[in-house]
Amino acid sequence: MQLTNDVIIINEMDPVAVAVRQLAKGETINIKEKSIVVKDDIPVPHKIALREIKKDGVVLSTVIRSVMQPRISDVRLRICM
Repeated sequence: MQLTNDVIIINEMDPVAVAVRQLAKGETINIKEKSIVVKDDIPVPHKIALREIKKDGVVLSTVIRSVMQPRISDVRLRICM
């Protein structure tokens, strides 16, 4: 597990981090020595993608059924179980 001022990475193998504070559209956050520009407002505790996630991808052993914004870095996800 890794915690920053902006996000928490629960599982290092997962392509997402969980916002621990409101992330504002346009701001830059640093995760794993990588700068990511937030593309949408992301409320606590929503997730931000650290890399591209495609439909039917797996996050924490949960299948992603819907990707709200198909972007490479900064994706708000809706997790459907």
